[in-house]
Amino acid sequence: VEATKVRLERQAEFQRTMQRGESVAKMFDPLDNLNRSMDAIEDGDAKEGLKMVVSQFMSALEELGLEVLNPVGMPFDPNLHEALSVVPVAEQDQDGAIIEVFSAGYRVGSRLLKPARVIIGRHEGAEA
Repeated sequence: VEATKVRLERQAEFQRTMQRGESVAKMFDPLDNLNRSMDAIEDGDAKEGLKMVVSQFMSALEELGLEVLNPVGMPFDPNLHEALSVVPVAEQDQDGAIIEVFSAGYRVGSRLLKPARVIIGRHEGAEA
């Protein structure tokens, strides 16, 4: 009986995590648009206002369990990242590493909601 109760509680927690992930995922496009708007604005005061709004959004989403994946410098992992392109790099230690993040990735718990879209480095002397 106790094992069944524990199993049901685990399943219920998993279901809550899935639902949170689905709710959070609906915010990605508006958040990306806010970030693009912030990048396009020249006015310092307006830009600071948008930064504050983005920060508030992120705080609220993190309270719901959102983890932002911004993996610059990390090794490429196809389970977490979507490669947009590969660029030549001069440094050996940048081979297979993420050189630039085009858009951040997101996950809630162990569930990947959106992979980070990245550019990967390839050292000239590395095997293709």
